[in-house]
Amino acid sequence: MQTLVNKVLSYAKSTPQKEALITPTGICTYHQLSSLIEKASDDMIRRGVVKGDRVMVAADQSIDYVSTYLSLHNIGAVAIPFNSNSTDYQLQQLTDYLCPKIVYIDSQNILSPQIPNPDESCAEIDSDDTLADIVFTSGTTGIPKGVVLTHTNLVAACGNVINGGSITNEDIALLPAPLYHQYGLATLRSMLYSGATIILQPGISSLKMTYDNINTYKPTHVSITPTMLTILKAQCGGGISNLLQGIKKLEFGSSPLKENVRKELLNQLNNVTIINTYGATEASRSTYLTIDDSFAGLNSIGHASINAIIDIVDTETGNVITTPNTIGEIVIKGPMISPGYFRQSSDRIINNEYHTHDLGYKDSLGYIYMSGRQDDLINKGGEKVYPEEIEKVALDSKLINECAVVGVKDATNPLSEIVALFLVGDVSSKKDLECYLASHLDKYKIPDKIVYVDNIPKNELGKIDRSSMRKHIEEQMGF
Repeated sequence: MQTLVNKVLSYAKSTPQKEALITPTGICTYHQLSSLIEKASDDMIRRGVVKGDRVMVAADQSIDYVSTYLSLHNIGAVAIPFNSNSTDYQLQQLTDYLCPKIVYIDSQNILSPQIPNPDESCAEIDSDDTLADIVFTSGTTGIPKGVVLTHTNLVAACGNVINGGSITNEDIALLPAPLYHQYGLATLRSMLYSGATIILQPGISSLKMTYDNINTYKPTHVSITPTMLTILKAQCGGGISNLLQGIKKLEFGSSPLKENVRKELLNQLNNVTIINTYGATEASRSTYLTIDDSFAGLNSIGHASINAIIDIVDTETGNVITTPNTIGEIVIKGPMISPGYFRQSSDRIINNEYHTHDLGYKDSLGYIYMSGRQDDLINKGGEKVYPEEIEKVALDSKLINECAVVGVKDATNPLSEIVALFLVGDVSSKKDLECYLASHLDKYKIPDKIVYVDNIPKNELGKIDRSSMRKHIEEQMGF
């Protein structure tokens, strides 16, 4: 197996003058990147970093970050990307938890923390492979966890991205996603592994920067999140076809695109291949779907990626479900599956299987569909209610802009929950919406409470924060 860093170093010989990174502050060829990796490797060794040491690296869209990150792989250390905008308090929390040998903020700010137990390692992780990264989850279901990733995990995930996105060394990718979370980081790794060019853009807030990067460097591939798409649409007055002229592939990750958004993109971007991916930090890019208006299952998350095996498992018996269209837990296997979590035990990863806690099913063609999360499943008087089913019906009404459903305690029955629908839209259409829901949903699925809000709370990657919604409504009801 050729590791990521070895692959990048090989391009310094085969395609030395090819552009590897384009950033706001400069351009770096593969030859220059190789030289910077070697220089950073020597610097880390001089600072006493040895194989297996953990090094925290402030992740930004810079050449310095990428070369430092890869230098740690080069010397066998474990890279831990973190948000470069972390507060001093957050940085101290991470440092206390991770016990790193070095905290690399930038070339002028390199810290050597005084750690009480500097030799504490990832020994609890059962893996014969060399550890490469610790990447934190986005924390939608609680406190973020440090996911340990091996070099085999990284290469397998690169295979998923390269195959699923049809990536070649001719691609030029615009990447504004943060590089301390798995979606952006896996895209960066995969583009480098394939010898492509990456335009590193710090976020999507500047329309001018996006426009200039697209018009100057002519990217073939854009990787963004659904939240970034919402920002782009607002910046462009709703239509993004002019902005994305010339783009061949538009890829979305971190959370699934809603079906109505998929249809809108198909109408606007006739000559662009639209790709939606599904995965997790623990199981990067496990499915791929090329969205096509000739495909009836527009709300699918796609087929298993080239290195993934995906089963639908009965949540009570643990048996694999073979009957099409039968809901169970989505369980993923493959060489990209993390061996575990840093300083945490979990039943999510067992025998190289990642139990997603996502509920879904396969159709007769093998396409996979999401039904919701086990944690979000609502028990209403013994009946199972899937939030995403109600959300889809509500969006199909065309009476609202956005919505999310949560279950909250039922004051009259401690063994049951009520269904609460949060939505963004015109409150004057509430009666029409109630009529639409009543005519399209089973009686027990009709929301008991409808709450109009200015926006649906989400984390920085655009995933719905159902816990804060649940807390909001329970406080209103006096729980």
